[in-house]
Amino acid sequence: MARILFVSSPIYGHVTPLALIAADLVRRGHDVTFITGPAFEDAVLATGARFAPTHGLASFLPEDLFPERDKIPLGPDQVNWDMKRIFIDPVPVQHELVQRELAAADGEPTILITEVTCLAGWPTLLGALGLRPAGTISIGIVVYMGTSADAGPYGLALLPDVSEQGRARNAEANAGYRAMMAPTQEHLEQVMGSMGTTESAPFFFDGLVTLPDRLLQLCPPGFEYPRSDAPAGLRFIGPIPSPAPEGTATEGGALADLPDWWPEVERAERVVVVSQGTIANRDTTALFEPALRALADVDALVVLTTGSDDVMIDDVPVNARVGGFVPFDLLLPHTDVLVTNDGYGGSSRPCPTGADGRGRGHRGQARDRRARGVVRSWGGPGDGPPERSSRRERRPRGAGGPDLRPSSAAAAGGDRRPAPLRRGRRSGRRAPGCRGRRPAVRASSWPGVRAPGCTR
Repeated sequence: MARILFVSSPIYGHVTPLALIAADLVRRGHDVTFITGPAFEDAVLATGARFAPTHGLASFLPEDLFPERDKIPLGPDQVNWDMKRIFIDPVPVQHELVQRELAAADGEPTILITEVTCLAGWPTLLGALGLRPAGTISIGIVVYMGTSADAGPYGLALLPDVSEQGRARNAEANAGYRAMMAPTQEHLEQVMGSMGTTESAPFFFDGLVTLPDRLLQLCPPGFEYPRSDAPAGLRFIGPIPSPAPEGTATEGGALADLPDWWPEVERAERVVVVSQGTIANRDTTALFEPALRALADVDALVVLTTGSDDVMIDDVPVNARVGGFVPFDLLLPHTDVLVTNDGYGGSSRPCPTGADGRGRGHRGQARDRRARGVVRSWGGPGDGPPERSSRRERRPRGAGGPDLRPSSAAAAGGDRRPAPLRRGRRSGRRAPGCRGRRPAVRASSWPGVRAPGCTR
């Protein structure tokens, strides 16, 4: 039996993959403790792991930060704010809790597992006093973010180029990126220095992929650019499967009742899924509303997943169904076309299930994921996916996992459970027969991306 310590930022899409892994390790008989925000206590306990809540700056829900974040201009200022406030400021508290758990182990070797944006293991790796885990594993829940001589930096969506001119372009773009992220780097060095580190902190995005002993990236190798200078510890393990028992649904391990219209999904000849992720879903005009208008007359069942129970959608067409958490690992096997803002979980799954993807994301990670989709012939204009298996063969089966939606007790206290999705005029509507031609679903035109100061 191994002793394993998980640490995650208190964000739904970050906690869920780790919790599914934790649940499996518990079932295998290992001793598992999970550190994250108080809002996820019920979810963690459902895995069978012990729960250790964070506090202070390490205890938040993303929606708590939106009012302050929305005041920051889009672009480099907001990216730097995100890195500093969401991922660097929590480190002292996370380190304190890790040290407490390692001390409680009384010398028994402990493996530390974090999601890739969680820096809980950095202080001792950089020389701060304290106990060290026997090994560190990072789970790649977002696109690979380390810099490379073979590709442009994270967020610019530059396609890889290993030619002499391409490497010169990459070097220029990487240098510009480091300059752009200087506020994050300065803050990182200040926080690490205050904790007694003796070694210089690596460039923030490089440290995410080079400091852990193993980086387990949750996608197949073909989803990432080839890099000759990738760290030796990088492994591609693919998306984590999360099968569910009949009548339930999972997303990275989260159990929820299937929506009452789920049988329509199973019967439909054609299914189009529209997703705007679980974070960038508050502006319904970005994708939800335009997609529903464009798809209102197609001969297909349109499934819109809001990713949150408090997102309101008005004027829903008769051929559409709206749900909050509708898990992709159950939904995509029934899907013909996926229209997405390029969230990592959605854009890394359609290829194996055979869904045809159309991406519309245009910021940060989303632009990078779209570029990766083009490299692997998915997610943009071009030929469709390989021949799909039959509907019957694609239906999921198996056992379930833990409920990972935040519990009612949140970091700041009080009842934080989101209000249920209001259906309004959607109630009682039936889908059409959903038979006939396959709908033609197109994303907006995809302009070429260009790094500042670089040529392509």
